[in-house]
Amino acid sequence: MNKGYFRYLFRSNRISLLFFAVLYALISFTSLISQNNFSSALLSGYVMSLILACVLPVYLFSWVHNRKRVDLFASLPYSRKNILFSSLAMAVLVPIVYFLVIGAVLSLMDRSHTLWPMYGTLMGHLIFYTVCIVLFHTAVYLIANNMLDGIILLVSYTLMPVLITYSVMFFLEAMSPLSFSGTADIYQFFPLSSAIMDAVRTGSRFASEDYYGSTYSVSLLKILPAAILSAWSLIPDFVHRKMERAEQLSAGFFAYPFVINVYAAGVMLAICVSFRTDSNAVILILMALFAVYMIAQFIYRRSIRPTVKMILSFVICLAACACMTFITWKTECFHTADHIAPRDRYLQFTYYGSIKENDGNNVSFSLLIDRNDSDQKEVLDLLSSYTDEITDAFYHSSQSQSDSYHNMTINASNKNDDETMRTVYNCFACGRLLSTDELEKISQYTDVTVDYYDESEDLQQEIPLRQFLKENEHEKS
Repeated sequence: MNKGYFRYLFRSNRISLLFFAVLYALISFTSLISQNNFSSALLSGYVMSLILACVLPVYLFSWVHNRKRVDLFASLPYSRKNILFSSLAMAVLVPIVYFLVIGAVLSLMDRSHTLWPMYGTLMGHLIFYTVCIVLFHTAVYLIANNMLDGIILLVSYTLMPVLITYSVMFFLEAMSPLSFSGTADIYQFFPLSSAIMDAVRTGSRFASEDYYGSTYSVSLLKILPAAILSAWSLIPDFVHRKMERAEQLSAGFFAYPFVINVYAAGVMLAICVSFRTDSNAVILILMALFAVYMIAQFIYRRSIRPTVKMILSFVICLAACACMTFITWKTECFHTADHIAPRDRYLQFTYYGSIKENDGNNVSFSLLIDRNDSDQKEVLDLLSSYTDEITDAFYHSSQSQSDSYHNMTINASNKNDDETMRTVYNCFACGRLLSTDELEKISQYTDVTVDYYDESEDLQQEIPLRQFLKENEHEKS
């Protein structure tokens, strides 16, 4: 970092920095006044710092995309590396210093002195996340060759984890009865979304004694690859950048049409899984997607002229998603449903469904099984066999949907602890119902209850399965 250039940045941007500082303080104290909550005010300051970490790279490197200003900065007596490190240092320090000051003021104002631990935790997180966000957003912004494309790419890459998460989850859960809620952790690999979720968890943990969510922060190591790749990309995109790129079309590998194709593929993946159930609607949606895809290509090229390459790219993306859907379905999601929580000791089976087809009487139970307990082997084999049956029914359209509602859910954990349990299987209305004989065997290991409508009392009743069966036998006799 060059001290001379850093001082130049500070002097030339002092009015903007003062404006940011005033706005920062106003938002933080407005939150304090409106909610009368120091934790909310501190979280507002934290979020403001994250926003500044996203905005400052655009502000400090905007000259790269301006032909007139490029010549001016190129003539300064500083090397590219000095300009880069000084600008990055400014973008990192400003959000941290603002939060350092506002957090200290709020903590001193809090007479209960309970804000300091939260302040210290968020400060540690902010330092790490600010560095990663600044590197990531600077790298993305410099991929582009003009300011408009730079901002569009920043928004696109920021929202990309949301698209990937929901597309992958929707696809996998449509392709298998297994639960893939863990795919939501994709956001942890992106600095901004990871930082926001970490702030929500930290704030919830400190703000509420009744908060039983995750008490650990997002693994910081997961976003290190993004930060390292971002830092490495700054060498070709800034240190060795050709300044004549300013105000040209952004045609780099990770610019356009790469981003357009990623978004199109994500939407296609979610659409293709619905083709076998509602093909007409899918065709209409794909036609609309094609129109949006072509418009995005026209905006990128600054020309309303379709080419064979554009159409071919769309067709290839669609064919790849369709093939992926077909292979996944035919291989029963690559046979993943054959191995439900193979390494977990404890399995909790939860069932809810009718006793007989359309009889209006619903039976339910929840049974925790220890795989190491030989006394539970019989019921484990029974439930495992039933799970295999409904899994097989899931992949056969002729018997995939039962006439009556029923649902089997399996949670798994290595510890006999509700907080560590995670859902690994969830099959809705697939295959047959559990028979009365099977339910009676299960009732030897846990409470199996029946929820039925008692016409004589004109209300819903909940009684044990055995009592319900005896009453039914008595009525029949």
